[in-house]
Amino acid sequence: MNNMKKQMENLKDDLQKGMKKAEFVLKDTAHDIKDDAKGVIMSMEMKKDDMVEEYERKKFSKELKHQMEQELKQK
Repeated sequence: MNNMKKQMENLKDDLQKGMKKAEFVLKDTAHDIKDDAKGVIMSMEMKKDDMVEEYERKKFSKELKHQMEQELKQK
């Protein structure tokens, strides 16, 4: 009976150690996912800023071209 009780205690200890390791891995993975998500968001914001900047350049270029055409028509 003592042998069985000792095995049960060992099993309980092993399970507790396993659960602590699993908890650490899950927390670490969650932090990694959070960091990856932040990176993706920052990348998307930079891409959005680049696209807005490109749009504004094209818009300015188009307006400048239109203005130049208008001035040429007036001459």
